[in-house]
Amino acid sequence: MPTMPESMNGDEVRRRRKALELSQDGLARLLLVTRQTVYSWERGLRTPPGMLALALEAIEKRKTWSALREAMQKREGALDVERES
Repeated sequence: MPTMPESMNGDEVRRRRKALELSQDGLARLLLVTRQTVYSWERGLRTPPGMLALALEAIEKRKTWSALREAMQKREGALDVERES
């Protein structure tokens, strides 16, 4: 049975948000919380829920897959142009 992830600290929340190139407002919208909540997590005023780590992992994976899909589409487009030449 999966275990609940450990709670993240504010520095980890900030680091992962920035790695995703999201503003506090952008992350808040994805997580369906307020910007003030994200601010409070990052400042250590509130403890982020344990599930936050899982949510951020899902966002990171989605972003990675989106980037991969985009790169593959560009490559396929370039190959189509080469075939037409």
